[in-house]
Amino acid sequence: MPTEIPTPNPTQNPTEIPTTLPPTTDEPSFTPSRTPTEVPTPAPTFVPSEVPTPSPTHGPTPSPTRPPTVIPTAAPTATPTSAPTISPTRAPTAGGATYRYYKFEVEDINMSNGWAVDQVLLIANGRTLAPSGAGAITPGSCSWGAQPANVFARPSNVYGNRVVPCSLTVDMGTPTTINEYGFILPGPHGEHYRPHAWKFYGSNANSASSWVELDEQSFGTKCGGYHSRSRCASSWLAFGGTTQAGTSGRWTHSLSPISG
Repeated sequence: MPTEIPTPNPTQNPTEIPTTLPPTTDEPSFTPSRTPTEVPTPAPTFVPSEVPTPSPTHGPTPSPTRPPTVIPTAAPTATPTSAPTISPTRAPTAGGATYRYYKFEVEDINMSNGWAVDQVLLIANGRTLAPSGAGAITPGSCSWGAQPANVFARPSNVYGNRVVPCSLTVDMGTPTTINEYGFILPGPHGEHYRPHAWKFYGSNANSASSWVELDEQSFGTKCGGYHSRSRCASSWLAFGGTTQAGTSGRWTHSLSPISG
């Protein structure tokens, strides 16, 4: 049981008496007001420094005061350093070879029964030469059906046999420059009689060790004999040969600049 019993009438009153509205000594320095003296303004006195405007007072000008530094002109004052000329002072150098003796040597034949040419051509600047020297010289390796006086000077219908190589040589008398050579076939439709492969030489001594090879040619694929005339004609034209109705075929080739 408790030793002390609360009494309904205490003799000692509390030292601190609670109060419903205690007094305050510190009040706020600013008291909000229902009607403030400063209100916001719809027209501020401070506006942005740059205001865009639909009608600017400073606009671009179509005529700038400073022109470009480089202006194209229809009449430039500086001309090209190298101007082309219609009449050059230096003409192109024509190819060619200069020798006293020339040799046309057949290395292979198209048909087994031989080959034939009407004329071996020597050409200087578009003009076919007609040498009047010693004429054709036939080495012992060749056998001819008809020996011409000069197969380099006129159509001669020269036939060689199946033995190769076979050579025709001409003496021009003095060193003579040519820039093309070639041959003429024996009559119309004679493409199958053509040589199949050949070489062309030049010399100034007509000795075995003095010959200089100037050109070498080959048709590649053999076209056949008389019954293959159409195929032979086609390959002849593809090789650069020319032909006309009723005339003999002709083939020529330009030579590079060579001198003996």
